[in-house]
Amino acid sequence: MKSIARLKNPVMAYDWGSRTLLADFLGRKAPLDPDAAEGPKPEAELWMGAHPKAPSRVETNGEWAPLDRVIEKNPADCLGPETAAKRSGRLPFLFKILAVEKPLSIQVHPTKSQAREGFEKESGQGVPLDARDRNYRDKSAKTEIIHAISPFRLMAGFRPVEDIVKNFQPCRSKALEGALSGLEKRPDPGGLGHFYRSLMTLGAGARAGVIQKAAAAAADSPQNETSRWVLRLHKLYPGDMGVLGPLLFNLIRLEPGQALVIDAGTPHSYLEGLGAELMNNSDNVVRGGLTSKHMDIPGLLKILDWKTGPPLPAAPEKIGKHERVFRANRQDFSLSVLTCAEKPLAARRRGPEVLLCVEGAAKIISGGAPPLVLKKGRSAFVPARAPGYAVSGPCRIYKAGLAGPV
Repeated sequence: MKSIARLKNPVMAYDWGSRTLLADFLGRKAPLDPDAAEGPKPEAELWMGAHPKAPSRVETNGEWAPLDRVIEKNPADCLGPETAAKRSGRLPFLFKILAVEKPLSIQVHPTKSQAREGFEKESGQGVPLDARDRNYRDKSAKTEIIHAISPFRLMAGFRPVEDIVKNFQPCRSKALEGALSGLEKRPDPGGLGHFYRSLMTLGAGARAGVIQKAAAAAADSPQNETSRWVLRLHKLYPGDMGVLGPLLFNLIRLEPGQALVIDAGTPHSYLEGLGAELMNNSDNVVRGGLTSKHMDIPGLLKILDWKTGPPLPAAPEKIGKHERVFRANRQDFSLSVLTCAEKPLAARRRGPEVLLCVEGAAKIISGGAPPLVLKKGRSAFVPARAPGYAVSGPCRIYKAGLAGPV
């Protein structure tokens, strides 16, 4: 495969998704689900890539085929010889659009060594890859870039210790006193680790008491942003320790066009909004709250990064007047935003790419092939050995690919 081709992408339905956000972005009506009495299922994620769980389908010779199978048959053409060898014939990244109407689970992703260890341990225990209680479904690390399409709210990373101590004062109880006093005496990563471990391993009665105290305190100051989120989470997930997340983690609002890098080990939860997410081609996740799915608190504690303070929005690298590039720390993928006028703009590239039009209509001109037009919400795969290409608009497109130009 050596030419740019259209993609058809799977939509994943989860409880936290939206019945309108993704449909509006794709320019279509929300699909009806005749089996759901309450209406259509929430659409949560649009996947663009070659993950075997839900690969995109790519148009080749007038037919549609799963992208992972196409890459498997033509790794050097699709990925380039170097990437094909380095990544064992796998596309190194997975690109998504997230439509968040209800908060996602509080979760953490592993480093490469943690993923390899976790995968081998669970495989050795005979846990099926599709088992509900499986955390590690592959051996890949997972770092994420989240780029806001609409205003996007999330929790990410631990607050400064002094803020955590202050936030938990209304929650003081006999069960929590020792851990909270210990954090006051030792306001460092070690003290935070001891406090969080103690909090997450409280008995059922003590947990309920702490949550009720936090909700009562929030109800006394509902105008406060932290309080508003405690109350909303308490309503959505009563009895879940994730209700305490706003007291522990930084509350962040990304404006459209801003991005944040979520490193492995960083606790986070996406709260609401429409965003583009680029990550390693991995489905590894360890959850610690705000979910009915499998949670693994001991496993979560093992891979958490105890760094404190709010993460700063990623600073894009400006390439000329038309391109902004967001890079993930120590990762070999990047997310570019291209703003194109009617005059064709020659694209800088390195290896395989996924293109997604998010505004206007993009005309992709490559070699002697007929122009490929992508309207808003439409995407294409660019094989590594495809001829160079140019984009004309007016349009705005995402370009998910490897870090750095050729």
